[in-house]
Amino acid sequence: MLERHKNIHFIGIGGIGMSSIAAILLERGFNISGSDVKPNRLIEAISRKGASVCIGHSPLNIPGRTGLVVYSTSISPDNPEMVAVRQRGIRAVHRSDIVSEIINASRGVAVTGAHGKTTTTALSSLLLTMAGLDPTVIVGGELDFLGGNWRNGKGNYAVCEADESDGTFKKLRPAIAILTNIDHEHMEHYKDFEDLLAANRAFIDNIKKGGLLITSYDDENIKKILKGCRERCLKYSLQDKKADIYPEQITMKGFESSFKVIACGKDLGLFKLNIPGRHNIQNSLAVILLGLELGIDAGIIRDSLSRYRGALRRFEVKADIGGITVIEDYAHHPTEIRATISCCKNWPGRRIIGIFQPHRYTRTSLLKEEFGKCFLGLDELILTDIYSASEKPLKGVTAALIYDEAVKNGQKKIRLLAKEKILSYLSGILKKGDMVIVMGAGDIGELSYEIVKWLKDKGQDPLQRTVVQAHNI
Repeated sequence: MLERHKNIHFIGIGGIGMSSIAAILLERGFNISGSDVKPNRLIEAISRKGASVCIGHSPLNIPGRTGLVVYSTSISPDNPEMVAVRQRGIRAVHRSDIVSEIINASRGVAVTGAHGKTTTTALSSLLLTMAGLDPTVIVGGELDFLGGNWRNGKGNYAVCEADESDGTFKKLRPAIAILTNIDHEHMEHYKDFEDLLAANRAFIDNIKKGGLLITSYDDENIKKILKGCRERCLKYSLQDKKADIYPEQITMKGFESSFKVIACGKDLGLFKLNIPGRHNIQNSLAVILLGLELGIDAGIIRDSLSRYRGALRRFEVKADIGGITVIEDYAHHPTEIRATISCCKNWPGRRIIGIFQPHRYTRTSLLKEEFGKCFLGLDELILTDIYSASEKPLKGVTAALIYDEAVKNGQKKIRLLAKEKILSYLSGILKKGDMVIVMGAGDIGELSYEIVKWLKDKGQDPLQRTVVQAHNI
């Protein structure tokens, strides 16, 4: 497909899943144009590399020489550029078609799962890079060691974060697949949970002959779909010694975790992570198995894990000013929220104030009971209005559903505030020792910058840095 088209236009080029493939194709010699509703860092980066990007959607944005148009699931059929594409008879493909062409033509490593796939993809990418395998990388988060969310490698390997949200991961034919977990997520796309399980089974059935599945031995939903898996399967676990790899002697303090690794009955010694949480130890076990499968020296695997410092919006420390720590996290599902709050316990004695913006009306409606239970580790919870993510409102579905469930489950200090009123409220209650966790997959991250600016404007030294802040420098 790609070899027949040198001029490619991306509708929604600034998205995390679109900008990465646009940048890779740009570096491979394609002429890239695109459009999006507003500018962002990713658009600025690909524009500097030579892409022609328009802000706003219009038929006039599509250059006359365009031979192929790429769109994502978030682009509706009535988008003015999509209408123009049909009228002009230009071929249009989903972003997943480009990803699958890159992965399927390579020795592909595809990472999927309801939770942990960005971190696992990032850790895998850093490992292969440090091992000298020069991989191409497509990841759903911005990484400091990549300087963005992509890498155009010259080696045989390509690593991608495989998107299960819309079922398009079934187009991939990876040599190695990593499946982190299966959860009640993105149910707006699937008919029911059985349909989601079937999609994950189709994904693993598409592993190339002679390939490998690396997956969690702790996930009961994964166990439901493994029977009859054609390709070889290696399993990791946090506690079950029947797995191919598991940790012992886990210690966690602040951002640091250390643990001894037992793989296939062999003691590989001590490993260290500089990202917090037991869930990240679990993610790292998958990556260790990947490295061992590829014949990478254990010392390189150990070094790559210890060097990783996280992705933007994944327990990202925005600042530590006057003893007040501001953290942003992409958590938008109850399982992820519990994991994020659990990480905060690595700093005992801190008051933890959580701010959460629900993401999608469908997710709020389907998981309201689970949302009501997942915040109990917070000292105070602030809820704000739902971020629609292009969904139409559902009757009776508001953030108040989560508020009511949280109160029912014993959440003592809880407020429901409009987003623009949160900073004013915080300004009256924050004190030294507080941790503020801004959570959500929508635009709530903007609030973390506002909080940091307010803390600096208060007269605190903006250059004051603790070990916590230095972590992300």
